Amino acid sequence: MNTSETISLCKHCYRHIPAERFEKNGQMILGKTCPKHGYQEAILDINTNFYKSQQYERRKPSSYWLDIAGPGYSNPQNVTKVSNFVNAGTFVVLDNLKATVTTSGNRGLAIASVSGTFNCYIGGYGAYNTGTGVAATTSGGSPYAVTTSTGNTSLFAWSFPNASDSITYHINDLTNNRFYRIQMMIGMSYNNNFISIERLI
Repeated sequence: MNTSETISLCKHCYRHIPAERFEKNGQMILGKTCPKHGYQEAILDINTNFYKSQQYERRKPSSYWLDIAGPGYSNPQNVTKVSNFVNAGTFVVLDNLKATVTTSGNRGLAIASVSGTFNCYIGGYGAYNTGTGVAATTSGGSPYAVTTSTGNTSLFAWSFPNASDSITYHINDLTNNRFYRIQMMIGMSYNNNFISIERLI
């Protein structure tokens, strides 16, 4: 795979800096150099073959996303983890579960189904860059119904206003007998938010 240029964030000062995606030791790497903090590398994907099978489209230098109509949509390779830097409103998709950062109201993580409905229990905990945190689970032991239209509401009505605010959700999909972990970190101005979805079972 040839290298390709993009824009990324310095992991220390969050400055937008030029970056380059390339393959190294079977992994896809993002290399970037901050004028203040020097060269940095981040792993984009531990599976180069999966990364190469995905379709990315460019809207502007700092926004790349997974095309849900591409190979990742039907999960033909039995992929168990996807992650990406996405702007608010853009989904990361695994199986029938998709996640995004909400675009208005309480700015947090929202989940939806790709099609149909599934019921699940959800537990979550989050940390603000101020050092405080939150935790919650679905109330009363009642399952939460995930539909194609639930992707515009922040779970538990949580709002994360600052870059580096982070959250982790555990989702027990009762309908499909699967268990997921979703991790998110808010980016500057809700751009380049990191979202990772892992199917654990």
